[in-house]
Amino acid sequence: FSAVAAAPRPSEPQAGDEVQTVLRSQDFRNVASALVALYEEGHLTSANWAGVLESLSSSSGLSGGKLFRPLRFALTGRLKGHDLRELLRLLELLEAGAPWSSELLPLGRRLEALGSWLHAEVGATGGAAAHDVP
Repeated sequence: FSAVAAAPRPSEPQAGDEVQTVLRSQDFRNVASALVALYEEGHLTSANWAGVLESLSSSSGLSGGKLFRPLRFALTGRLKGHDLRELLRLLELLEAGAPWSSELLPLGRRLEALGSWLHAEVGATGGAAAHDVP
């Protein structure tokens, strides 16, 4: 899947205005921050997909497309693509050492990059994300 070809790089524009709109939104920051927290707590798994969505919806106040758009971007760096649960499963396989291309980044590396970006954004804006990202 090309949707998992590289880690999300929120600081680098990929699709112009649409991407920038997502990046600047507090919804994206809230979802991304909650996603990092879920990963760090060990709850971000494809087997727990319903729980992941429930937790993200509860913490962000978003549902449907308003939740999935920032969630997809946080996980894949793309605004459109394949089923997120299936993509998460592929990322888990990479994390477990699946012998695919070295260009495909496992879930942990993706979430580390996202957490680093969130830290940089909080520092740059002097604000706080919805969740503290260690």
